[in-house]
Amino acid sequence: MSILSCKKENNQIIEKQFDDIYTLIKEESIYNEHVNWTSIYLNVKDSIKAFNSLNDKYIAIEYVLSQLPDQHAFFLHPNDSIRFLSTKNKEIPKVHYKIIDKTIGYIKINGFAANDSLSKIYSSNIRKALLEIDQTSDLDGWILDVRNNQGGKVGTFALGISPLYSDSIIGYSKTNKLEYKPHKISKNSYHFGSAIINSISQKSTLSNSKAKIAILVNKKTASLAEFLALTLKSQKNTRIFGQKTTGFTTDLMTYQFVSGAEFGFSTSYMCDRDKKEQITGLIPDVTCSDGEEVNFAIKWIKNTI
Repeated sequence: MSILSCKKENNQIIEKQFDDIYTLIKEESIYNEHVNWTSIYLNVKDSIKAFNSLNDKYIAIEYVLSQLPDQHAFFLHPNDSIRFLSTKNKEIPKVHYKIIDKTIGYIKINGFAANDSLSKIYSSNIRKALLEIDQTSDLDGWILDVRNNQGGKVGTFALGISPLYSDSIIGYSKTNKLEYKPHKISKNSYHFGSAIINSISQKSTLSNSKAKIAILVNKKTASLAEFLALTLKSQKNTRIFGQKTTGFTTDLMTYQFVSGAEFGFSTSYMCDRDKKEQITGLIPDVTCSDGEEVNFAIKWIKNTI
């Protein structure tokens, strides 16, 4: 086989890879009825007559994603992905926690997207903070602070604070086929649909399980941090304080190439226990200016507002 024919064969493989990814996005995107797929595909073929390199494939995928009204979607070229991965999540975030006025437990939960083993440790650290506060004080309420939390791996945050949930099913994910996959907490495991995606081995009950819960959010609260607030919102004795959240309340399907290039797009809407999605961001029960969220939460827990 000549060098020329080998190159042609490789180009055909690259083009076939793009076609497969294009089909995947078309079939799985929650916005699949919002765009003209034939027009998108023809524009790619008109712009890229032959897929001569991996970069051609990346440019084509990036273009397809850009045509979706999907603010949560992303594409990282190899160098961008390497720089991104080298600067994020080198360390598991420290869980900041304390007792306020002797009767209110405060926990700051930061965003964290990492592999399964690191996510498991972070869930465990959140649970340790919850248990330590619970064991040292008779509480009137909890403050969960997810301001500036940009999200992370499904199940990480919720599993950490799972003793605060009143029901095992905490929410759902709704696909473009109108299928609802439940998010469920069972003992110390987090179930997404029929799969267990995270688990820890710690005490799972609290002596202060009936205390009020205040969730702090702001404009930079996004993705799975929004879902955490959404799953707690419908519980009794729970209120959200702060500003309207980002509105990235969708689940992402992500794919990483051997080269380091990576992309993701929305494949389902995050829903509460009543299967209601919150597409444009969560509106707090109590809207307050930046920096005033803790004070308003304390007043509500102490029944002074």
